[in-house]
Amino acid sequence: IIQSVLELFDIHVENLPSKSTAAVLTSEIGVVSRFHLNEELTNSSNIQCIEMQQQKGKNFYGVQFNTGEKVLTAGVREVCDGMGETYVDVTKDILSDISEKDVESVKILNNVSCFMTDRCATEQKVNDILTKEIDHDVHSFKCSIHPLLQFADVCIEEIFKIE
Repeated sequence: IIQSVLELFDIHVENLPSKSTAAVLTSEIGVVSRFHLNEELTNSSNIQCIEMQQQKGKNFYGVQFNTGEKVLTAGVREVCDGMGETYVDVTKDILSDISEKDVESVKILNNVSCFMTDRCATEQKVNDILTKEIDHDVHSFKCSIHPLLQFADVCIEEIFKIE
């Protein structure tokens, strides 16, 4: 496939890595990424935790961290349900995956100063549960982009009716 795509741009290559080499590189990239996340998040304070969920036939949940300079996606997982407790477990699993030790997971979580979620009750429950495990006050912010987008859709629809 890679060779075919490159040929579309008049780039001809003879020797591409084998599937096993590509698999090893992918695995190594994952290891390097986890080390990078761990280093960035354990050495940052005032981290914003952003939770994401997507439901199009399947439930996905992901966690991003904003350090003020960078937005880092810590992980995305398919989940069996949309319950708050499940999301908390996934968040802890993601933190565990990027940390070498449990102490680092706790440190990253304690570096969180605020949560950003949409207005979903499930995400608020996740914040409430995680906040109990953080040793300082944590602020919670509600993203207003969804209501704004819905408002824009209604406005556009009405404008077309008027025109």
